[in-house]
Amino acid sequence: MAARNVKMFGLALHTRIMLFMENTLQKSINRSIMLCIVLAAYTLLTLIFTYPVAFSSKLPGVGDAYWYLWDLWWFKKALLSFVDPYYTPYLFHPIGVSLAFSEITPLNAIISIPLQLAFGLIDSYNILWILTFILSGFGVFLLVEYLTGDSKAAFIAGLIFMFSPYRFAHAYAGHLNLLSTEWIPFCVLYLIKTIRENNKLDAVYATLFLVLNALSCYYYIIYVFIFTILYLTYSQYIYKNIFNLNILKRILLIQISFCLVVLPFMYPMLRDLLSSNSHYMYAGNFEIFSADLIGFLIPTEFHPILNNYFSLFYKTIYLTDGKAEYIVYAGIIPIVLSTISILKSRQAHFWGLSAGIFFILSLGPILHINGAKSIQLPYMVLMNIPIFSLAHIPSRWDIMLMLSLAVLSGYGIGYIFKHFNFRSIYKIIIFIMLVTFVLFDFLSVPFPVSTTTVPDFYNQIAMEKEDYAIIDVPFWPPYYYPQYMFYQTIHEKKLVNGYVSRTPDDVIQFLNSVPVIKYLTDLSQPSAYGNIENRTILGNEQSILNNYNIKYIILHKDLMTTDQFGSIEILLKQTLIDTQVIYENDFLKVYRINKIKLSAATPP
Repeated sequence: MAARNVKMFGLALHTRIMLFMENTLQKSINRSIMLCIVLAAYTLLTLIFTYPVAFSSKLPGVGDAYWYLWDLWWFKKALLSFVDPYYTPYLFHPIGVSLAFSEITPLNAIISIPLQLAFGLIDSYNILWILTFILSGFGVFLLVEYLTGDSKAAFIAGLIFMFSPYRFAHAYAGHLNLLSTEWIPFCVLYLIKTIRENNKLDAVYATLFLVLNALSCYYYIIYVFIFTILYLTYSQYIYKNIFNLNILKRILLIQISFCLVVLPFMYPMLRDLLSSNSHYMYAGNFEIFSADLIGFLIPTEFHPILNNYFSLFYKTIYLTDGKAEYIVYAGIIPIVLSTISILKSRQAHFWGLSAGIFFILSLGPILHINGAKSIQLPYMVLMNIPIFSLAHIPSRWDIMLMLSLAVLSGYGIGYIFKHFNFRSIYKIIIFIMLVTFVLFDFLSVPFPVSTTTVPDFYNQIAMEKEDYAIIDVPFWPPYYYPQYMFYQTIHEKKLVNGYVSRTPDDVIQFLNSVPVIKYLTDLSQPSAYGNIENRTILGNEQSILNNYNIKYIILHKDLMTTDQFGSIEILLKQTLIDTQVIYENDFLKVYRINKIKLSAATPP
């Protein structure tokens, strides 16, 4: 009898174990299917919302998009050649330039290397660009699902973040580093899990995503650092037991591991930051690049329908030509849903506080309302603190505001579904309506693209094995012409020109110390015209250029006025002894600087 009971117990236990395993496996399969559906939906919507990027060989965005193409090219070239990628001799030849504070994006550059080998440079850039949308949405989906337990609310929250006007604005400007927001929600998710749950693996994941975040955009590691302080402070104030030994150990584990992994990548920045000549890194312009209060309520000019109704506002809230820094539209649906969640859900209060703080930070040191200055804000003090002074464009704090609004929207949708106890069919209808409203509110199609056509002359010199440098003209200021750096990815010759986001003083001094280069810079100014009678000609300019191994001066006729072009040609004829026009079409005129005997004068 006992043996029979043991046998029956064994069968019952086996049955329960099998049922548990089947249920667990089924849940795992169902969740995997759901996540695949979410990723597929985000991918499809991204391809539609960013049309025609995925269906053309052109480059999404303008301006700095060319610079980030160069960034991917240079990191590949440097790492495969085993040289320091944080310094390049290919810009500002012959002295080169540090890239430590040029807003490079090392993670994207490293990931791009196998992509470049497989698909080429432009397709690699476009793949990374598209992935930032998909993964940004997916990260917020996981975060909001974890916080609310509602997958429908999480899906909409992901849409709000991935298609936020901030992201489209910097996608338009070509800021691949600022577009790399995908790791922020993962950092936040595992930070919260590390504090809430007794699982060291969460701390490992938090460290991993902090590293990925830091190597994508150094602005965002500052933002996540401030968020972390805010979350810990709020949690301690509310729950009183956050700073217990176990949690402190996990936080310390994250900090130490993060520093150990990131230090080799951050060393060039720390080295330059501690240098006596580091003042150039503090760019200022806090007031100019602050968000306007009205900007949070005005649909962007990228909207194909609504932009016509708000064009007058754009003229007052855009303080410079860099429109990307002023686009902070929060969206009607996120604002409404966030208001509901703050009023009705106690769990959402932290996110309301987070939204408020990052909103104030994005406004900068002085409140602007439709272009008019108003009262001073806390940033007036904060901008003198080192961390805030390096993150010198206040409007970019908007990305943390949009993350907070996305989470608040998730709480708001969850409250609506639970409070009103809708039937399933009505929940689906409301879900579809909210998705539609959010997508329409943030609509930005067709997305602007830039040409990737390269002038034939650059293809020609790409065939030359000789190592030399070239000068592209116009040459003032260098950052007006990032396409020169894109052309360099084709011809791979060194440039006397260059463009980095924060130009070191020694580079400026060099450009001003070589007369012929200084004159080319001066005459390239948009208002430049006339002759060079008042300029001091030393008579050894060509010897200097020969000594610097500069072979070609390339005049871009389509980028200059007739007066500018004429003045520069006069300069070249009067200062250079032996040159030859070796290429000319409607857009380019190329002078070859022939080798002559060096003069007795010593080049600067």
